[in-house]
Amino acid sequence: MRMSCMATIVASLAIGLSCLNAIPSRAASDAEIARLRTDMKYWSDNSPMCPDPDGDFLSKEYDYRQKKESNPNPPWAVCNDGDAMLFSGLLCSVGHSAECKTVKRSQDQSGKWWRSPRNARLKPAEGGTETNFSNDHAAGVWLYILHEHDVDAFKKWAHWIEANAYAGFIPEYCRDQRCAFKLVDCPVMDRVALSLGVGNDVCDSVLVPGTLPQLTVQRQSLQTLKATYGQAVASVKQVPGASDLLRLDALSSQIDKLLSSLNDQLDRLDTARVWVNTVARAASDSAGIVERLNSVVNDAGYPRHDVAVAAYILLKYGGIPSITTLQAARSVAAQDPENAFFEYVAHGKTDKMLADIFKSCRATGDVSLHPRFQWIWERDDRDTSNPKAELMYSDCLFVAQLYLTGSMRPSTLPELAGAQSVFLAERTAFETAEKDAGDLIETIHDFKKHPADSAAYLAQLPAASGMRISQGAAEGALKGLGVPPNQASTIAKILVPAPPRGSQSKPSITILPPFPDKRHPFIPPNPLHSLRLKH
Repeated sequence: MRMSCMATIVASLAIGLSCLNAIPSRAASDAEIARLRTDMKYWSDNSPMCPDPDGDFLSKEYDYRQKKESNPNPPWAVCNDGDAMLFSGLLCSVGHSAECKTVKRSQDQSGKWWRSPRNARLKPAEGGTETNFSNDHAAGVWLYILHEHDVDAFKKWAHWIEANAYAGFIPEYCRDQRCAFKLVDCPVMDRVALSLGVGNDVCDSVLVPGTLPQLTVQRQSLQTLKATYGQAVASVKQVPGASDLLRLDALSSQIDKLLSSLNDQLDRLDTARVWVNTVARAASDSAGIVERLNSVVNDAGYPRHDVAVAAYILLKYGGIPSITTLQAARSVAAQDPENAFFEYVAHGKTDKMLADIFKSCRATGDVSLHPRFQWIWERDDRDTSNPKAELMYSDCLFVAQLYLTGSMRPSTLPELAGAQSVFLAERTAFETAEKDAGDLIETIHDFKKHPADSAAYLAQLPAASGMRISQGAAEGALKGLGVPPNQASTIAKILVPAPPRGSQSKPSITILPPFPDKRHPFIPPNPLHSLRLKH
């Protein structure tokens, strides 16, 4: 039956993930379900916890055989919390709110994640035998973020990673070279980002065919516009009286707003670009390909468990039908056939999974006889150290909850074409705003070359409508620009007509549609004829 399902997957990737749940499984008996629920209470009651001022959290006890500082006899030393993020994230993904809070509490204000809430509070220094975070445990953070859809936490984390990259460009999870990103980290992080509806800035430098380059040209264009604007204003203000007219006309204020808007538009364009690139990288299924490779080369024990966790994330939240991810999951399940977690990721909820849970997870006896530090699903089936005697119990609780929840339902991600259309729309908006800013800046230059035309044009700006401009200031500015005195006086009176004697109303300007002008697109050929002044 499994070979038949695999053939179906090869024929159609879209159908492939539905085949994850296609293996027939008998319905568990009422007695089996009752036993499982009874065992779950035992496991929940006996899971070790680390006392913490802000609330106890899931933790291991110390393995007295490996930790010289631990007690050789009960009671065992607690707060072996180096793996708290991974295990808490897994339990969070099946709805355990306390463990979701454990992960959330382990992120500090800067966005960095630590191994536990206790570590986040104490902030141990780097450089010890254990880094203050781990690549392996990033998966626990991803699971929390995805289950809780905590976009803000993801963005804060991504910002911290970018700001603290090793050598300025190598992403890392902590300020230690041992925390540098692994081969699979960017592909999985892409899928996490898209599941949240955002792009992945951290891996934006990873260019694959079809991705868009950095907006270097657009950023240089914006800087050029700002520099040109500054030069134009400085040039005009050197003319006596011109600065008064420019200031009162509020043209500078309008351009300042437009340039600020252009900055915002460029940010939106870059966000769209990152989104397109993230979709393009995810569509290549590089995450599944890497996991398939890891399923072959990773050692038994926790490295193989890492493959199953990554496959669990990709199949549950990854949004892309992936034959390679499914093959990776089934590869590790074949290598450790008694692992209930591997069985679930590879084949969904099955009767074999239930049998594996009962076989691996004891639910009787004195829990104080052995330290509770083994996450049983990280142990090789052929491990001879008897890890079943040293269960954490939360490991059994997690997989039992998976069984009761049922097989995974695959999610979907946006298609590349849709992401590209968003980018094109943002690029058009940016280019339109860029042209508007350029035209207005050119108007300042034209103010010196054609003062009469430019003065009339500036009067048309909405920001200038209704403003009281002193005829004296306008006339003085025009004269400073070299306009003959008689013309300057006439233009100033047209621009700012005096209100009727005894009238308290302000003059207003009604603009007729300007005629096109080949010499300057923003200035009518005879601006004085295109103005109708009303009192």
